[in-house]
Amino acid sequence: MDVLRMLVILPFLLCRPSDSIHLGNGYTDLPAIPKVVYVTASYPKGSPEQKQTIRKLVIDRGLALEYFDDDDRRASAELISKALEEEGIVSSAYEAYASLRPFAYKADLWRYMILWHRGGVYVDANMQLLDDLATWVDFDVDELVLVGDQSSGRYWNGMIAARPRSPALAAVIRDVVHNVLKRSYGGTDLDITGPEALSRSLMLSGAGIGIRADYRLREEAQGACGGYPNPPCKVNIYNFMDGSVLAKKARMAYEAVHDHYSKLYRMHAVYCDEPGPPCA
Repeated sequence: MDVLRMLVILPFLLCRPSDSIHLGNGYTDLPAIPKVVYVTASYPKGSPEQKQTIRKLVIDRGLALEYFDDDDRRASAELISKALEEEGIVSSAYEAYASLRPFAYKADLWRYMILWHRGGVYVDANMQLLDDLATWVDFDVDELVLVGDQSSGRYWNGMIAARPRSPALAAVIRDVVHNVLKRSYGGTDLDITGPEALSRSLMLSGAGIGIRADYRLREEAQGACGGYPNPPCKVNIYNFMDGSVLAKKARMAYEAVHDHYSKLYRMHAVYCDEPGPPCA
């Protein structure tokens, strides 16, 4: 196993979902996690697809849900980029966002940005909630809540809850922006903005000590799905201790189209200044 892979795996082994404890990291003076859920997709507002997405995510009656289409996401990324620069976190975050071709990579960076800026809960648009998010997040106590990947020693990034101005997410944003501006490809298609980038940054920055992750991702068809050309995985998000299922993730129609991140990664067409399909 190479050194970089070990660096990514080590912190997850030290605080596995089964051992999860809210350790505290000195940032408990930050505001509590706001009771708002963010979701983003390319579906126009008011479309049947957008309405179906919202229906799948509404369980908690005490939570607000905010839907961002492509234009909303772009505008908020530009706004948050200015705040990141003003607060000395990183400059050119919007430049990095706009330079990414895959929808998934834009959404990766944006979720870190919106949660840092406003706090709350991010949930992938192709998730279906089966239980209240309050079973996963203690909105008054938790600082950063993640989902563990099933066996790779990293965190998944399809569901994240955070307080606003999270130092951990600030570190993630800074590292992702720097890598994108350098046109880095890393070692896998999850290295640039995804779970590998998230996990590595949390470990290297030392900002991950306040994480709680007692839920884990489990694929329904292990080995028969994943990156292009395989079909996307159908997964469950379950409590590692009692096996209860919080949510499930099903394939979305657009995940198999020409801009699938895994295919673009293999084409070396992740960045908009590289040859490839038009950038949105």
